[in-house]
Amino acid sequence: MFKRTILILLIGFLSIQMHAQQATCLRESAYWIIGTWKVSPSQYQLFEHWSVQDDSTFNGISFYFQAADTVVTEKMQLLSRNGILYFVPTVPSQNNGKAVIFKAYLNQAKKMAFNNPRHDFPQEIIYQLNNPDWLQATISGQTPNGYQKVTFDLQRINY
Repeated sequence: MFKRTILILLIGFLSIQMHAQQATCLRESAYWIIGTWKVSPSQYQLFEHWSVQDDSTFNGISFYFQAADTVVTEKMQLLSRNGILYFVPTVPSQNNGKAVIFKAYLNQAKKMAFNNPRHDFPQEIIYQLNNPDWLQATISGQTPNGYQKVTFDLQRINY
């Protein structure tokens, strides 16, 4: 009985340790997205900025400048919850201004991929760091007009 109790405690402890390591790895593997990025080429001077809120949350914003105003087109979060990474965008003019949750199915050192098969468009979002100063963001999925894929090349303008 004593050995069984020790075994159960040991398994529980190792499970907690593995979970903590996985959550840390998620944060570390996504750190490359932090900074300000400019969509290039773009006629609209479109930007994406990411910052760290805490160990498990990064906040992002997409925006452009119109005359003297900054126009926010999208607010985003990267969340690590219970060892799972989520991408949560909120576009004021879509989905009644409510956030949409995309769950990661791939989280590598320089690539994150998320999907939500129930969302109208996109159903998939991929961020890939091609080199320290270039990021590629791809949105894709089915639309009433068939499969669509849009790729954005972003150049880092600061950290």
